[in-house]
Amino acid sequence: MISNNNLLTDASIISEANGPATGTQHLSRVLNVVLWLSCLVNIGVLIFFFPDTPEWNLHNVLKINGFTILIWATVTFFSALISSYSQNYLTGFRYASKFKLLCLGFTLSVMLFVMSNHVALIITSWLFMGFLMSRLIGVDQQWAEARAAAKFTLTYFVSGTVFLAAGLCLLAFQLENYYLSDIILQLNELPYYVVLIAAICIIIAAIIQSAIYPFHRWLLSAMTSPTPASALMHAGFVNGSGILLALFASLIFVSETHNVLLIIGGLTAIVAQFTKLIQVNVKQKLACSTIAQMGFMIMQCG
Repeated sequence: MISNNNLLTDASIISEANGPATGTQHLSRVLNVVLWLSCLVNIGVLIFFFPDTPEWNLHNVLKINGFTILIWATVTFFSALISSYSQNYLTGFRYASKFKLLCLGFTLSVMLFVMSNHVALIITSWLFMGFLMSRLIGVDQQWAEARAAAKFTLTYFVSGTVFLAAGLCLLAFQLENYYLSDIILQLNELPYYVVLIAAICIIIAAIIQSAIYPFHRWLLSAMTSPTPASALMHAGFVNGSGILLALFASLIFVSETHNVLLIIGGLTAIVAQFTKLIQVNVKQKLACSTIAQMGFMIMQCG
């Protein structure tokens, strides 16, 4: 039999939960509106200035051009879509507000990364992307497996940041210039071995984030995250490597490392697709499918 005390306790819990739940719903609606408005503004700017979007420059530290606004429009669209989906999906989830704020922070970190022109800002925003994604993966702090997955994935993300920092700092110190736009223009002045080492470091940073073999284990362990977080991870985070390689396309050409991307990406796409066939868990199948797609993307970059 169920005692009256238990019934009263359950009722009090429901009563206490109504206040925070209402606050979470309000926060969710506000963030949804902000993200959708941001997406529409970015699309509107692209259409208004098409085909020659001007470039805005803030002390050469931040640069906004057509490529920047295009990525912003894409990022805010997927963030708004996932945010709208999670509004109902996460109803009653005790960490729903935290999840929403982390999603917003992640979106802003990607937008900052795309418009960054200073080496320090590029490295910092890349690190924040990984840190916030690891927090999304381990958003349920009372679940031991989620906490372990968050720590495990953060190790990979920090490692990727270290390689990115090594490649960028090598170029910056050699040229005594810390602005990406200037570094790209002066690549031909550097010895080939310097360009090659920097390119390999940046490629490693890219393939770590895209969960390319042999750095795929972090994505397989990240399945503890809520479905909206998985959607943001599969639709947005792993694609950050494509943005990174697009920004450093000139470095890839000068170092002649495009064949490395072609081989690694092609092998990953094939192996991951076959691995998917032997998985029995739906989320593991999704992870393998994402790895295969990222391998195809890296191969396209090559």
